[in-house]
Amino acid sequence: MTEAAPASRRPVWVDPAACVGSGSCANVAPGVFRIDEESGVAVVVSQDGAPVADVEEAIAICPVEAIAYLAAGAADAPPSSPQARGI
Repeated sequence: MTEAAPASRRPVWVDPAACVGSGSCANVAPGVFRIDEESGVAVVVSQDGAPVADVEEAIAICPVEAIAYLAAGAADAPPSSPQARGI
């Protein structure tokens, strides 16, 4: 019996303009997301901080759909993202 290949890890980002800081993502995948104390919105702290399934759950339960995968081949987060702003 062969093992299934692990799900590919795609980088995620949080749209700070859409995020309302509910914290649902940080509850599901605290190794990936946290709520920034200054801005009150979620930020990505580690792309590898949780299993892919947890990241996908965080994306699915975000009440304002502020979390998304970066497009295939995208090297960096979109300009409005916390990562690009250095948060």
